[in-house]
Amino acid sequence: MTRRDNNVVALYWRALQNTAPRSPEQKKIISEQEAYLRQRDACGKDALCILRLMEVRRKALYALTQRLQRELPDTQIQSFLGKAAFPASSAAGRNAHPELLAQRILEGFDQYPTPHVTLPDGSTVFWGFVTGNGGIQSVAITDPQNQVQIVGAVDDLLLAGTDPQKNQKGRLALFVRDPQALPRYLPAIRAWAAADVLGFNQNCPGMDEVHCQAALKFPLPIQAYDLNCKVTKGRGINQRCALPLPTVPDNVSPGLFWQ
Repeated sequence: MTRRDNNVVALYWRALQNTAPRSPEQKKIISEQEAYLRQRDACGKDALCILRLMEVRRKALYALTQRLQRELPDTQIQSFLGKAAFPASSAAGRNAHPELLAQRILEGFDQYPTPHVTLPDGSTVFWGFVTGNGGIQSVAITDPQNQVQIVGAVDDLLLAGTDPQKNQKGRLALFVRDPQALPRYLPAIRAWAAADVLGFNQNCPGMDEVHCQAALKFPLPIQAYDLNCKVTKGRGINQRCALPLPTVPDNVSPGLFWQ
């Protein structure tokens, strides 16, 4: 019974992630879950009643998550990045010479379905990691029209914590073609990175709020680069292509990101 209940909870959280916060669709999902919980409690100790309700709710949530699931736009990511190269992270167990960025980014999306969250404006944050090596991750954001706006190569950030003495190898390199994507999406990137260093699945607002705020205040190792920057052939994007990070409010909660 516990396993089925955990399945229902996992599908419920996935449905919330796939809908915009506070949207009518998300509010409907929450209302239906609350009704399900009331019905389950009304079963008392009747195990068959509880199991029957769990199965009905599981099927409904599964169908809902299938409908809401968004596919990673991998072909569009390849086109967005083109033939750009970027130095690999030696901290991630790689040689520090330039590697094809599209290959590196897609390598980091090794899970299916790809974890993702819908933001209030309809944009979507996708993320993933290399199976067996959570130190190599990727992140991408599409706008409400499903057009790629920003991608990131992430190294040694997962579960890195907020101790500066321990978190010295982390790197989150963002790549944009339109610099205006930075002020628009940096709050979401910062919230995702804060969730990442904590290992995701944080209840904030809620019991984990102190940890979430500490992670947001931590000097997250984020750098941004302009993909339109011209570089010498054979060399990757370098610091000459770096973009200043705008000052943005931390108005996106790390609690959005579960996996």
